[in-house]
Amino acid sequence: EEAAKRYGGEDFAMSFNKVEPAGYLTGPLFFISLAIGFRHSHLDSGAYSLDQRIFSSGEELPSPREAVQKIIEEEAWRQVLTSLVLCLFARGVYDENLTSEALGSLGYSYSSADLRKLGREIYFEKQRLKWEEGFRASNLRIPKRITDTPTPLGKISKEYFEEALKEFDNIVKKA
Repeated sequence: EEAAKRYGGEDFAMSFNKVEPAGYLTGPLFFISLAIGFRHSHLDSGAYSLDQRIFSSGEELPSPREAVQKIIEEEAWRQVLTSLVLCLFARGVYDENLTSEALGSLGYSYSSADLRKLGREIYFEKQRLKWEEGFRASNLRIPKRITDTPTPLGKISKEYFEEALKEFDNIVKKA
């Protein structure tokens, strides 16, 4: 972002809050996740796989509100997995039930619902910290390239992206 400002290229340089994304162009949920993720990193979210699921199943693109909710749900579960120092490549193996069972074998009693709740608490605690420091997703510059570059789910409209960022801010504000 800083190099694009200094040397030109803000129309095609892609970054979210000064962090360049991984090279995935899977669709809008991935890009939204980069904008709202705690570190604006692809490691914060597996939203690229949400885009892939939508594409492969032929589902309609979710509304911006539904997209943000799906991303938050995925990222909240990721908080549980990273807290347990699990390899994220194995995240598909460690569903709620297996994670609960594994913890049970060590003497910890967490139901699937307990784990989901804990993940959401961790997730929103991190987001509240960013909020207190002045971060607002709706204030981010939306790279023009996002709306110009086709993805497997089609081109992403600026309006869709902006609505998702506003929705995210509303959710965090109320959390």
